[in-house]
Order: sequence, then C-alpha cells, then structure tokens
Amino acid sequence: MPPDITPSTEGRVIARGSATQRAHLQIVLIGGFGESLVAFRGDLIEALRARGASVLVLVPGVPAESKQWLAARDVRCEELPLSRTGT
Repeated sequence: MPPDITPSTEGRVIARGSATQRAHLQIVLIGGFGESLVAFRGDLIEALRARGASVLVLVPGVPAESKQWLAARDVRCEELPLSRTGT
C-alpha cells in the first residue's frame, strides 16, 4: 500500500509509511507554464525528493535554467505539448 502524502499547515509534505514505501513513491507533476515551475513547485519537488520519491515533471516550455535545476535534483523533465488558452 502506498504511503499517505499530506500537506501540512506549514507548507511541508508529510509522507506516512515505511521508508521502503517512501523510497518507491513515484510522482508525476503536470504544469501549464514551464517558466513558473521552479518558483511555484520547487519546494514541493525538493520535499518529495528528500523523502526518496521519484519525480517526473510534464510541462510545456521549460527554460534551460529550470531544466538544469531539475537535473541537479535528479528529476526527470519531459516537454508536454499543451495550449494554455485552449485554442
């Protein structure tokens, strides 16, 4: 059974379960705007990685600096073709 992931009131992510369960946690984050990925989801990504989760980010238009930031944290990043306006 996967561990429970609960956001705390202090903005931290709390993972409940054994260390073995947390080590196998796989997370996919889907974003709509690559340029804001690190600014708005960077803390979440770091918290998940600190708990041993594998993280895959799917987002359109990721700048080179953000790709480097993600790679330094061993986070996979894939370009997601997405129109934010729906047209």
